Amino acid sequence: MIRDFIYFVVIILSKTIIDLFRLFGSIIIFGFILYVLSSVTRRIFAKTLGSKTEVYITGWIGTPIHELSHALFCIIFRHKINDIKLFNSKSDTIGYVLHSYDSRSWYQQMGNFFIGVAPIIIGTFIVYLLFMLLAPELKNNIFEMPNLKYNQMFNSEILSVIYYSVSNIFIYTYNIFMNIIRNFAIYSPFKSITFWIFLYLSISIASHMELSPADISHAWKGIIVIFALSLIINTFLILIKVFLKLEIPDSVYIFINRILETYNMLLIFSAIISLFNFIISYIILTPINLIRNGKLINPF
Repeated sequence: MIRDFIYFVVIILSKTIIDLFRLFGSIIIFGFILYVLSSVTRRIFAKTLGSKTEVYITGWIGTPIHELSHALFCIIFRHKINDIKLFNSKSDTIGYVLHSYDSRSWYQQMGNFFIGVAPIIIGTFIVYLLFMLLAPELKNNIFEMPNLKYNQMFNSEILSVIYYSVSNIFIYTYNIFMNIIRNFAIYSPFKSITFWIFLYLSISIASHMELSPADISHAWKGIIVIFALSLIINTFLILIKVFLKLEIPDSVYIFINRILETYNMLLIFSAIISLFNFIISYIILTPINLIRNGKLINPF
């Protein structure tokens, strides 16, 4: 009896960890990657042309979207917005959202997570809209993927989920990168003005939708509530499966996996164009720094 109970608890905990990893793992991972890329890009601008230069080039678009994302989820989760600054180039803190909440409300506590990661959620969604509006043919060419193997969501062992998730991310990254090169070589989108508008807006948004340490720290305040809620839902679903012999249809798992695949590909694309922004900025600014300071730029 005790052994069965322990086994049941282990199953519930494993399932919950898998759920959270599949749903939010990519947000945290790519949020940190984007933060690193954005930080080193701003650093080379600061060392060469001044600390505010990059802010005027891309920040006037990316920063307001970043802060509005925080504000939107504050409204959704009923947090009180005490003060908001969408863009202020005269301060070291070029944008912020100050908010408060009722710590007795589990809903508002859970909201801390989504408010913290809001810029990468909304930023990625806007990049997708830019694809649809300005470069629909580019979207189809870049995100054309081979059939990937993946286990059913919420129905796999932890190590198996990690293995398939990580391996698929590498496959996505390689294919998206190669599709970008192939698309540029074959279709020459540089001739279209809408391509350049799309590229500039995408870089501006992706370069400022990163999760700062403060954002991640804030997001962790809500993860406990999300974990507890997932634990309750998973317990309920397993009990229904055991006693009522009812299961969620495979089509639901496939649908959720497709959504996550699309979202992960957009995150990867955002990271790639942020890397492209860093490389191009470094190439352009290096001669300027050599003339001014007589040395190469150290972005770290």
